[in-house]
Amino acid sequence: DDCCARAISNLQRLPASTLIAYGKAKLISATDEELQILGLPWHQAKRRLPSLMSLPNPAVLYRYTAFECFGPFDKSFRIAGDHEMLIRILKHGEAHFMPDVIFSVMRVGGVSSNPENSLRALAECHMARKKNGYRLPGFYWLVASAKTLLRMALWRTLGEGRTRKLLDGLRSIVGLPKYWQSTSK
Repeated sequence: DDCCARAISNLQRLPASTLIAYGKAKLISATDEELQILGLPWHQAKRRLPSLMSLPNPAVLYRYTAFECFGPFDKSFRIAGDHEMLIRILKHGEAHFMPDVIFSVMRVGGVSSNPENSLRALAECHMARKKNGYRLPGFYWLVASAKTLLRMALWRTLGEGRTRKLLDGLRSIVGLPKYWQSTSK
């Protein structure tokens, strides 16, 4: 299973106008249990991108000319700089999805997945939208904001441990693996 060979094969066929290519990323728990494979086909990710980070950042490749044309990452974004950069570039073109390539394995945790940073991440996603000419918050951003506010209210009411169990119980009802209990400190 050679992901590099598959990626190279995909990339060699792309026209020079394709500035972004991406594959999938595997999300694992602290105990190395697979939680989810991240990476939607471009026709689905494209609808969500102006609102939320819909491409798995560790699986995104930028053509060097993207930076020549659109400049560097905006360092004023502490969490959503990658999201802002992708909006800036992809409002002018299409990304190429490589469904057969898992570029990275990433463990849950980090700044952007920390529940305390959820509101800041959403605020930065909204700032990225505005910076790139989108006036109103998008549907996916509104849904994510409502979920975050509900999660925070449950956190305050039930406590962190009970909320994590409740959220994972709801995930199991819809057939998803535990996530919240695997991110606890």
